[in-house]
Amino acid sequence: MEKMTVSQAKKAISDKLSHFFGVDTKTATDEQYYKAVAMIIRDRLSQMNSDFRHEAKGQDSKEIYYLCMEFLMGRSLKNNLYNLDLTETFKKALESFDVSLDKLYEKEPDAGLGNGGLGRLAACYLDGLATNGFQSMGYSIRYEAGIFKQKLVDGWQTELPDFWLPGGEVWLVPREERSVEVKFEGWVDESWDGDFHHVNYKDCNAVPQFLMICMFRVKAREFQGFAFGLQASLNLIWVFLIQAHILRLWSKALWLRLFLRCFILPITPLRASHSDFVSSIFLFLLLFRILFSVILQDTARLTIFLTR
Repeated sequence: MEKMTVSQAKKAISDKLSHFFGVDTKTATDEQYYKAVAMIIRDRLSQMNSDFRHEAKGQDSKEIYYLCMEFLMGRSLKNNLYNLDLTETFKKALESFDVSLDKLYEKEPDAGLGNGGLGRLAACYLDGLATNGFQSMGYSIRYEAGIFKQKLVDGWQTELPDFWLPGGEVWLVPREERSVEVKFEGWVDESWDGDFHHVNYKDCNAVPQFLMICMFRVKAREFQGFAFGLQASLNLIWVFLIQAHILRLWSKALWLRLFLRCFILPITPLRASHSDFVSSIFLFLLLFRILFSVILQDTARLTIFLTR
């Protein structure tokens, strides 16, 4: 799929506002502009997903299924525009209508599908799977009022509903043909022949809704997700190794300081004998040489790895 130009973005925004909200670019509100842009991006993601699924089916590739209680996806508009490299395109298109893209970002609430470290980690996994071009699907529960919002009231944690759907529902694609019956309460009667019956239950019709995750700056037609993902992974490894090396050096310095404070200094008072003082200095120099040699070895290994 070719990258959208500014003129194409302007026409698409105008068409969405006219067809779905019955307004033009002069009378539309920021909320309507936000939903119009979101639907344009969602349509592009749907086409990219369809092309990718068709390509994967032709290769008889397997699919990854990821089940998690929550996915902290954040806000989709800013993330998808950046991943599709369309931020500047829509910024210029909206400026021609005297609309600020930053204001549209604020119209979208965080998706109420997660609110903790587990949800954020799960969302990062989905981003990584999409960027690296793996055919994958995450499964969770779409809560009507989100998981919950946390607030402290008189020093106590209080859970409040998270009404995110009025602004976030535009990103969801319902699939009515995949709906299933879910039964609650009641009991199950079993028989010797293996059959069972759910009795006196309450049921509801569960309709799955898709929230598509965009690959990082990938042309859907060329399927370059793996190449971009590999480069991003290598950069991430470099950053991680540099940070880990700095932490190791810092930890060694802390150990040296702890050794001086707990072992060297207590046995070298001002009135200590000459022999005690010399032995303490000898221990200090020995420990310093050992730590310094280890630091040099670590630095050499890191330099060799980064210059390969």
